[in-house]
Amino acid sequence: MKICFLVVIYNKNIEESTTLKGLLKLVNSNFNCLVVNNGPKKITPLNLKNFDFIEHLDNKPLSIIYNDFIKNYEADRYVILDDDSILCESFIERVFSKNLDLFDLELPKVFNKNNKLFYPLKNWYPIKENEYCLNYREDCIFSIGSGLIITKNLVNHFKIKNINLFNEAFALYGVDFSLFWELKKYNFGNLKITSVSKIIHDMSLHGDISDFKRNELYMNFALQMRYYLNIVNFKNFIYLLLQLIKKNKLKEVLMMIKVYMLAKHPKC
Repeated sequence: MKICFLVVIYNKNIEESTTLKGLLKLVNSNFNCLVVNNGPKKITPLNLKNFDFIEHLDNKPLSIIYNDFIKNYEADRYVILDDDSILCESFIERVFSKNLDLFDLELPKVFNKNNKLFYPLKNWYPIKENEYCLNYREDCIFSIGSGLIITKNLVNHFKIKNINLFNEAFALYGVDFSLFWELKKYNFGNLKITSVSKIIHDMSLHGDISDFKRNELYMNFALQMRYYLNIVNFKNFIYLLLQLIKKNKLKEVLMMIKVYMLAKHPKC
């Protein structure tokens, strides 16, 4: 069985990545790992067998990084990780479990450092800790990119329909959710989506956010409205526009409308 990890690093060195520290402890495990430095500064790569290194100092869209990783590596399981996740034992066991029929997509339960559960979401609320199987056809299921365990079987479903797993109109926020919107959009049959494992992740987005992150979120809502029109995305889009107009933030209003009309993030 072949396992491939992707770790995307941003604005830190290799030795500062909690995720890579965890992976480097798996000395007896057989896997490949692609480390992508997504800027903004050059860093020194790991000089280890089975660890590949790519550098994009211009902050390449995550959607393209994720899709290229899946296209360029042949694996039974693909694992996508940010640089600041603590990989719990249950997660490692799930990644390396020898039964290839256990799941098509594993969404680990994502806790913050205070042990509060944030993801996966079911119908916009975190699932219960004793919930292990998810039905993407009946419910709205979402999770973040870090920790996704994607199987070859799921990749093949997308290949048959000649579509990417991640929508390349998105660059930062919304990239991970686009996978689940695509699952909803197309009829992939009875896929096994599970949430058995656990990771601990830096949930900094849920605290104070910078103007840059806020603008990225605005663009994400515009693109969700453009590609995945439903009542939730419609309400979010209109609500944000009205709030920005009330606050006289016309620059942000124009930005959202422009992104909606162009149907892609400026970096894409």
